[in-house]
Amino acid sequence: MKPYMKKWAQEAQVTVYGVPRAMWRKFGIRGMPTLKAYSGGKSCGDTGRSASAWKQTLDKCGGGGGGGGSPSPVPRPSPSSGGYKRLPGQYLGGYAGGDSGRRNKDQSKARCDQLGSRCGGFTCNRQESSCTVRAGRRPGRSPSGEVSYLKPAGGAPAPSGGG
Repeated sequence: MKPYMKKWAQEAQVTVYGVPRAMWRKFGIRGMPTLKAYSGGKSCGDTGRSASAWKQTLDKCGGGGGGGGSPSPVPRPSPSSGGYKRLPGQYLGGYAGGDSGRRNKDQSKARCDQLGSRCGGFTCNRQESSCTVRAGRRPGRSPSGEVSYLKPAGGAPAPSGGG
C-alpha cells in the first residue's frame, strides 16, 4: 500500500485491504485496480483516490469508518452549544437512521434528538449552512473543513427553559 493511503485511511477512519500486485491477474486485474469501499460486508461501490472520496462513498453507503488508526477522544459537551459539542474541521461518519436529508443547524439538531440513540450528532459544510444527521460518535479530520456537532453521550440534551 502506498504511504499516502495510510494517511487517507486514518482521515476517513477506514481499514484498507490490498491485493498484492503478483495476484492481480488471479482477480482479473490488468492495470491499476479500482478502489472499492465496503461497510459491514456490504459493497459500497468504487471510490475515488482521496480521504474525502472514501468518506463520501462510505457515508452514502450508511457507515462511517471502521478501524483505520487510533480512535479520537470523544469531546465533552459544551454548554454554549445547547449540549452539543462544536467540532470545527471534523466530521462524523454515516447517516443517522439512513437519513441523508440536508437541513440547517437547528433542524439538524431537532432531527438528531428525534432519532435518539441512532444519532451521534450532525455534520455541516464549512459555512454551516447545510447539515446532515450522523450516526457516528467518533470524530475524524475533515479534509474539506466541515464542522460537526457531537451529541452528548446521554442522548438528547435536556430541554432548556427559555429557547
